[in-house]
Formats: sequence, structure tokens, C-alpha cells
Amino acid sequence: MEDETPDENEKLISSVIEVDERLKNIFSALVRHYKLFDHIKNVLNEFDKYFKDWKFEEVLSREKMKVFLVIHDIGKPQAIDSLDKNLQHKFSLQLFEDIKDKLELSAIETKIFRALLSDDPLGKYFQYKLFKDKTLELINSIAVRYDINVKEYFELLTVYYQVDAGSYTKDAGGLVYLENLFKYAYGEKVLEKSGKRLVFSTIYESRYIELFNEIAI
Repeated sequence: MEDETPDENEKLISSVIEVDERLKNIFSALVRHYKLFDHIKNVLNEFDKYFKDWKFEEVLSREKMKVFLVIHDIGKPQAIDSLDKNLQHKFSLQLFEDIKDKLELSAIETKIFRALLSDDPLGKYFQYKLFKDKTLELINSIAVRYDINVKEYFELLTVYYQVDAGSYTKDAGGLVYLENLFKYAYGEKVLEKSGKRLVFSTIYESRYIELFNEIAI
């Protein structure tokens, strides 16, 4: 018989669910082919696999980054129910405002959470919904709106995007879906030499570097 004892990530998800009665139904909702709870578990497992050596502790602790990853999709079920997935970020921010005090966040952590929840610049860029200039404009406007460092925001956004998208791959415990985004070696995604992010597949890596070089200036 398999061990059914909750692991540490399941315990973390459950502890966050307890802060607001609405979250139980939200995390039970079906998103794509997964219950949200199971998707979040895959995201956290992906984060643990590749980012044990967390390079951004002075910006956002590894522990708080995991709390963010738990709540990153809390507006998605409501957006799906409303038949407009574009409302996800609005709904996520609204619910975040209701629960933020119970998450024991500092003022800067709250700003970072709001910024990361507010939009999906990398997703829009990689899906060709935004060209580079508009993506840079969006990234900079979010950093200004929430009064955070744009490069730090972009680097956290990158990790968030990669472990979220990366969870939709077979090697992360999901279904085959977004493998084309990433570079692989020996069946696993490749960590970039800085240790700050994963390496994208060739075409996406090139487009990412174009963004990074302008943000890093």
C-alpha cells in the first residue's frame, strides 16, 4: 500500500487553504486536466527540484516564494466560471487582498506578490500576444506600479513562469504538454549556469535573452 501521509508541499498547500473558507472549493476546482491542488503540488515539486539553491533570498525568501506559488492561480477557477480567462489576474488580486494579512507578509513581500499576480508578461510574449517592446513596457509598468526593482521582479517572474509552465510536462509528474519550452538533457530540464533559472529551448531562449538584456541595462 502506498504511503498516504501528506508530504511537506501538501501540508503547505493545506495550511494556506485554511486561511479562508473559499479556498477549499477553489483548490478542488478542475483547471485544464488537473485539480488545482494537484497542479500546485506539481509546481512546488518542480520548484524544489530545480531551485533548492535559491539565489534570491535577499529579495524574497524561498519559503515565501513557495507561499506565492501556492496562491498564484487562486483567481483562475472564478475566471473559468465567468467564461473569461483574462479575468484571472483581477480575481487573484481581489482574493489576495482578502487573505494577505493571514499570510504574514512584509510590506515588500506584499508588493512582490501583487506584482507577480497582476499579469503574465512572459506568457503573453512567448505566445506572441505581445511583441518585445510592449512586453518590456508591461514589465516596467508593473514594477513602477508596485514600487519594486524591475530586474528583481523580472527574475522572480522568470522562476514563477518556468516552474508553472514546467509543471505541465511529463517529467514534472504531469501530462506531456509544454516540453517544447525547455532545453532537456538526460530527461531533465537544464539549470542555467547562474542557477537563477532554467534554460529555455533554442527559440524561446533567444527571445528571452532579448528581453533580459534590455531589462538588465
